[in-house]
Amino acid sequence: MNKTILKLNIILFFILFFSCGGNDIPADNGNDDDNDLIVPDKVSYFIANGTKKANEIELKWGNPTNISSVEILYRLEGESESSSKK
Repeated sequence: MNKTILKLNIILFFILFFSCGGNDIPADNGNDDDNDLIVPDKVSYFIANGTKKANEIELKWGNPTNISSVEILYRLEGESESSSKK
């Protein structure tokens, strides 16, 4: 009877050992929150005024509440987007 219990314990050990192994692939639980693109609110207003200095303009805009900075690019009329300057 001891041999039967020992064999049963060994079999159960192997079953539990292999069934409780780690799985490196995360379970797909339907949450795609990590892949969502977050689009901030638009700038509330944008005003460009000329100044008395040559080749200078004054820019004013209202930042949305959910961002910390704004990047402004400019280019001459008729130029491609790749020639934009910061």
